[in-house]
Amino acid sequence: MQLALVSGLVMQHLTDPESAPTTDEVLAGSRALAAHLPEEE
Repeated sequence: MQLALVSGLVMQHLTDPESAPTTDEVLAGSRALAAHLPEEE
């Protein structure tokens, strides 16, 4: 997942930097995804 996220961010920044997400948006999305992960036992 990490590689896909970084690759997508790089591609978006290179092709359309004006619409690329901000750092805060990326962090918010990552936190939202992490909230749905199962807890470790």
